[in-house]
Amino acid sequence: MKHCFIGADLHCGHLIGLTSPKYNFIPPEEAGHQEIKQYQQRDILWNWFYDEINKCKKFDWALWNGDLIEGKGTRSEGVELLTSDRHKQVKMAIEIIKTVNAKRNDFIYGTPYHVGMGEDFEALIAKEFDAPIQAEGHFDFGGLMVAAKHYIGNSSSPVSGATAIKSALVKQSLWAGLGQQPDANLIIRSHIHRCISVSEPQSNKAGWVTPALQGLGSRYGARQCDGVPVTFGFLELTVESKDRWGVTAHIAPLSMQKATVIKI
Repeated sequence: MKHCFIGADLHCGHLIGLTSPKYNFIPPEEAGHQEIKQYQQRDILWNWFYDEINKCKKFDWALWNGDLIEGKGTRSEGVELLTSDRHKQVKMAIEIIKTVNAKRNDFIYGTPYHVGMGEDFEALIAKEFDAPIQAEGHFDFGGLMVAAKHYIGNSSSPVSGATAIKSALVKQSLWAGLGQQPDANLIIRSHIHRCISVSEPQSNKAGWVTPALQGLGSRYGARQCDGVPVTFGFLELTVESKDRWGVTAHIAPLSMQKATVIKI
């Protein structure tokens, strides 16, 4: 049995990005309520992630599906950054990848806004592990064909939320029919910070949108979105053979990120 970690959207360097204790410094005494709350949130989410990783068997492979760093944060003028130094953000991501400690790592590029418009900072992360990085990856994992790309469209409707990943499943089959891509059993997408899956058991295919490894509470999400909440976690793929495999979603309890009630 082979085991694979699939994770994305770490957004290292963001105030609620996945942050190891090495980089999660205790706020100063004069820190405000929000700063203290964000520190506590980072600590809670890291501890859940660390404990959940240690419950898993040793990973043979890890697939890192983009947006591993936050970047410059230009849309919010940097106010949501734990650090604006993208080289430090890279180091923060490397620390997390070492924590997962898979035998092999592969990387998929995230969105240019986060990982570099003119530069590819995620390439520095991949280089640290002497690993390949690409825009779209096709992998044979124990006989199971996996196709991965970071970006997928989103929907504000809870009814049509699975449309995009279903579409990706169909489109990949069309590419395979043209002989341009291998015929994948598992399609992986990320980007929307929500975990969604569709399956076609008869054709031995499934599509998964990964949960995010960034917590709930970004300025954009808090002020401009009212859909279902961010799903924090990662996927675990186990493969016995091409016909016997499965995906387990490791999802943090939503109670970890519940809203605060102000008593009047």
